Amino acid sequence: MIKKTCKQCAVEFTVDDKDLEFLKKISPTFAGTSFQIPPPDYCPTCKHMRRLAWRNEIHLYSRKCDLCEKQIVSMYSPNKPFKVYCLKCWWSDKWDGKDYGMDYDPNKPFPEQFKELLLKIPHAGMTVTNSTNCDYCTNTVSSKNCYMLLSARAEDSMYGRKLVDCREVFDSLFVTDSEKCYEIIFSANCYNSKFIFHGNRCSDSMFLFDAEDCDNCFMSSNIRHKKYFYRNRQLTKNAYEKAVKIEYDGSYQKQEKLRREYLKLIKGSVHKENRNLSCENCTGNYLNHCKNCVECFETIGAENSKRVYDSMGDPSSDQLDCDLIPGGELNYDSTSSYPLYHSAFCVLDYGCHNSYYSFSCQNNCDNLFGCASLKRDEYCVLNKQYSKQEYEKLVLQILNNMKVPGEWGNFIPPDLATFGYNESIANDFWPMSRAEAKKLGYSWEDNDCSLQYSGVFYQPKDNTADYANDEQERKKLLSGVLKCQVSNRPFKILSQELVFYIKNNIPIPRISFFERHRERMRLRNPRQLFDRKCDKCKREMKTTYSLDRPEKVYCEECYRKAII
Repeated sequence: MIKKTCKQCAVEFTVDDKDLEFLKKISPTFAGTSFQIPPPDYCPTCKHMRRLAWRNEIHLYSRKCDLCEKQIVSMYSPNKPFKVYCLKCWWSDKWDGKDYGMDYDPNKPFPEQFKELLLKIPHAGMTVTNSTNCDYCTNTVSSKNCYMLLSARAEDSMYGRKLVDCREVFDSLFVTDSEKCYEIIFSANCYNSKFIFHGNRCSDSMFLFDAEDCDNCFMSSNIRHKKYFYRNRQLTKNAYEKAVKIEYDGSYQKQEKLRREYLKLIKGSVHKENRNLSCENCTGNYLNHCKNCVECFETIGAENSKRVYDSMGDPSSDQLDCDLIPGGELNYDSTSSYPLYHSAFCVLDYGCHNSYYSFSCQNNCDNLFGCASLKRDEYCVLNKQYSKQEYEKLVLQILNNMKVPGEWGNFIPPDLATFGYNESIANDFWPMSRAEAKKLGYSWEDNDCSLQYSGVFYQPKDNTADYANDEQERKKLLSGVLKCQVSNRPFKILSQELVFYIKNNIPIPRISFFERHRERMRLRNPRQLFDRKCDKCKREMKTTYSLDRPEKVYCEECYRKAII
């Protein structure tokens, strides 16, 4: 075990023996010589922050493709210094990443040369793969007819993050295998339901917290195998339907009153020490079918990993300090790649092997060092092609030069990140002011490229029925501009969105998607474990609920006795 002090936050942290063994296991070998990855200079939290600063999910801009010059939707604001291509141009044969290859200069720091490459090569304006009619989505794969989905695989869905195998799911967060749902969070296998938090196999229900196998239930919590359950008590079918019809009829005022009651219900319910399901020898939260995972969060199907975050989709194994890498194996300190094998310090790679400090390299690239926007290439340094022998000799030289200033073994410096810190999802987890971010070396997007509007705002009707039965009012709504009640920014309602609201008796929202998304994200627990005692039996446990949290938090055994 090694004790170190973080270079960014000055907190003392430890690198334990298993971490050191893993670093030795995945350290690269060049020309028969193993080159050890040293212990990190940054604590796990700061490493996580540095990785997520490279990921923009929610901020989209209008700009021109720098190749075909058509107006496109892009993750990159128009003032960014990069060359940005639309997806059609980026995937075309009209250019080759190796044309931007650079000779390595041993007299210059390697990060400076990598930054120079990033400023030269074309960047994909969006990260959407194998999808149809999903132009306003980011990091989305195999999807169809979706809008403002972030990191998803879904159909006919809008406004959500981490929707996997979902259809007609709106305004939701971390949902799998669900259909016709609205405002559901950390739930799976739900159907035709609204406002569900920690739900599994729930249908035709509303305002539930911690519910499983429930059908036609309303404003209840900690329940299992219930039907026609109303405010945690059993009703007959007729009594239940009558009560719910009075409570929820498509009125915005009534829905907001119920939502406030629902948030109080969540706070007052029994909370489980963690939300892990079918896991063996794991610590963390929101893990599903994982084995031998330590301090991992929001991940499905991982094995033998530590500090893996946000990996839903395909099983992964043997990863340390990685996020958003489903299907990966033997990776370290990398992010947003699918899949990735035996690699370190990579961003947005797809199907790459034995790569280090690579960015947005695609289609089964092998043996890359400091490369960007390559496709089906191997043995490249700074996008320049070499023979296997030349490549390994050059990389050994670079690594020896990187050892002295401490560049080797740490993630890409934050000032090279392609987004401002305030654009990245790092800011969702660790909000900072401009001054704080700049002090730590992050860039900041100062330009406000959002929609500007100075006209008259449309005031939505209270009840959805007002639109279902009035074509003229529907036209006014769809052509009008609404003012967000939180940010005062303008936003619009789209036609497919309105169809969903009318069909499901949901009132028109009064706040924009950006603020709705932030509200859902605030309901998440931190990706951090605290020592706390069960509020029932006082057993010691590790949980994401800190000691100052007011919720009743029970260990697994006490929790099972508490549910209805």
